[in-house]
Amino acid sequence: MQIEERRNERAEIMNQEIRDAYTLWLCSLKGLGSASLYRLWKESGEDPDFAGVWYRMAGEGGGAGMTNRLREILRRGRKESSPQQLMEQLLNQNIHFVWPGNPCYPVRLKNIPDPPFALYFRGRLPEEKQPSIGIVGTRMASPYGREQARRFASELSAGGMQIISGMAKGIDGIAGRGALDESDASFAVLGSGVDICYPKENQDLYEALCERGGVISEYRPGTEPEARLFPPRNRIISALSDALLVIEARERSGTLITVDCALEQGKDVWAVPGRVCDAKSAGCNELLRQGAGVAVSPEAMLEEMGYRTARTGKLSQSVRKTKSPVDRKAQKGTVSYTELEKCILCALDSSTAQSVDEITDEVSRKMHRSCSFPELLRAMMKLAAVGAVKEIRVGKYISC
Repeated sequence: MQIEERRNERAEIMNQEIRDAYTLWLCSLKGLGSASLYRLWKESGEDPDFAGVWYRMAGEGGGAGMTNRLREILRRGRKESSPQQLMEQLLNQNIHFVWPGNPCYPVRLKNIPDPPFALYFRGRLPEEKQPSIGIVGTRMASPYGREQARRFASELSAGGMQIISGMAKGIDGIAGRGALDESDASFAVLGSGVDICYPKENQDLYEALCERGGVISEYRPGTEPEARLFPPRNRIISALSDALLVIEARERSGTLITVDCALEQGKDVWAVPGRVCDAKSAGCNELLRQGAGVAVSPEAMLEEMGYRTARTGKLSQSVRKTKSPVDRKAQKGTVSYTELEKCILCALDSSTAQSVDEITDEVSRKMHRSCSFPELLRAMMKLAAVGAVKEIRVGKYISC
C-alpha cells in the first residue's frame, strides 16, 4: 500500500511540475498581463491544466470563441519557445515559479484586490504561519532613520518576525540587513526581475537574501527596473506583511503608496515618530496624527501586537522557537512517520486547534501536491492511535 501511495505521490508531483511548465509558458507571452491570465484561468473553472489546454489549442489553430489577437499571441508564443525549455532555463538560474494553481502560492496574496498571477523568486517564500512585518521608508535616510531601521528590523527579527522590504536604497535596504543580523527571515519584493539586483549598491544584500531569505517579483526574469514598475510591487510588500512599519517618509513620499495598499488590505500601519521640524519625518508624523500605531520601540510593538510581554521579554507561543512535534517524537525514538505524517505534525501545534480543511491546505503546500481527504484521514487516524495528535472537538485537532 505504501509503495502504491508513493507512486501516486510522485505522479502528482510530476503532474504539478508539468502544469507549472505550461503556465510558465503562458505567463511568458507578451500581450498577456496578470488580469488576462486570471480571466483565462477563471473561464476554465480554475482548471489546473488550463495552460496546457491553451498550448494545445494554439497548435491546432485556436478554438471557438478565441479572438484573433489571442490566437496570434498563442501562435507566436508556441513558435518561439516550449514550456519545458522555459522551465529548464528558469531552474538553471535558480529561479522558482508559482501561480495560484500551485499549492506553494502565498495565501496572503490570494485575497488582495489585484493579486499577481505569476510569482518568481530566488531563495524561498515567507512562511505562512510565521508573522511578518513590512518595513519601508525614505531612500535618503538620516542617521536617525538609519539607526531606527537597523534597530527595529534586528529586534523584530529576533522576536520571531519575518521582515519584508523592497531592497531599495535607504530604509528598505538597511532593514533587510538588520533582519539578517538576527535570522534568515528577511525577504525583498523587487521592481524588476529577480535575476537583476537594483540598486547595485545592495549587491551584497541581494546575494545574502538569495542564499538565506528570498527575493520575489511578479515581473518576468530579465525585466529591467523602471520607475513605473515600483508602485505596483508595493501592494505585494504590504500583502505579504501582517503589519506595516514606516520609518522616515516625507509628506508626499512614494512610501505612502505602500501605506495606502496596506490600509486597503486591512493591515495595521505603524510609524516611527520624528522631530516636528524634520521634513524627512513629516509623512510619519502625519500618519501618527491620523491614528497610525506609535512605534516607540520594537518591544512595545511586539507586546501590543500580542507576540511578547514587556515584563518577561519572552516570545508568545505563536512565534516561540521550540522543537516541532516531529522533532520531539523523533527524540523519543518510539515511532517512525511517513512524509505525509511528518507534514501533518509540522502543520499542527499544541495550543491552536485546526480543522481538517486547514490541515489539508498546509500539508498540500508543504508536500507540493494535493492531498486527498481519505489520504489525510487515514494518516490522522494513525497519528491519533499513537498519541501524536488529539481531536479536542469534532473535526478540530492539536498535536500532543
